Amino acid sequence: TVLAEFLPKSLDVAAIVEALAAVHQAIRDAGNDGQATGVAMKELKSKGAVVNGKDVALAVRQVRTPG
Repeated sequence: TVLAEFLPKSLDVAAIVEALAAVHQAIRDAGNDGQATGVAMKELKSKGAVVNGKDVALAVRQVRTPG
């Protein structure tokens, strides 16, 4: 618990989806989930976002799911 105070907070899935707004179409257009995750990670790294890989995968699925 002491270390948690000093570590940067990672974004939750909703915040990741929001942070990826500029590349939603590129994520949808990607050939598969792996390529889409690559697009997402490149965008998030360019913003210096602290994220969990599993949360990024969930966010990518949300963006790629129609509806």
